[in-house]
Amino acid sequence: MSRGYIFTLDAFLAIGIIIVGMIIIYTYNPFSPPTNQPQIYVHNTLGIYTSTKIQDINDPYINGLISNGWIKNRKNTIIEQIGEFYYKRNSSVNATMRNLLAHLTTTLVQEGYGVAFYVDGRMVFLRNSTKGKSSVLISTKTPVLGILNASTIWGPYLVEVRVWQ
Repeated sequence: MSRGYIFTLDAFLAIGIIIVGMIIIYTYNPFSPPTNQPQIYVHNTLGIYTSTKIQDINDPYINGLISNGWIKNRKNTIIEQIGEFYYKRNSSVNATMRNLLAHLTTTLVQEGYGVAFYVDGRMVFLRNSTKGKSSVLISTKTPVLGILNASTIWGPYLVEVRVWQ
């Protein structure tokens, strides 16, 4: 009779261990950082840069670039203007391009997020260089090309925007 109790107690103990194991397995939720906010930022940033024309922006900094002759074609979109700056690349044009991107990115992306712009695989702008420590990195790319004057076509360049948190 005592053998029956031992086998029954052993069976209940085994069932208890299996139930505890199943509970642990089904309640385990690995941490996955949310990606929806950086995705929204990267797509909105690139969407605004590809659809907004320079002439539609009423900003003293951009108006200064136009009046100083840095921006000649007001019908360019922002991304086309970045591509034109990249085509003309020299130290003063590169500084103007970085300043334009810094000025526009400050208003579009919150401070806690890092942003990088790449044109043809070369980084042309970086804000918040903590990319290696980030938990989320979202990237999107778009081709860009344009006309400098009646005889010069520049591009196509691949422009990439990366946003991380």
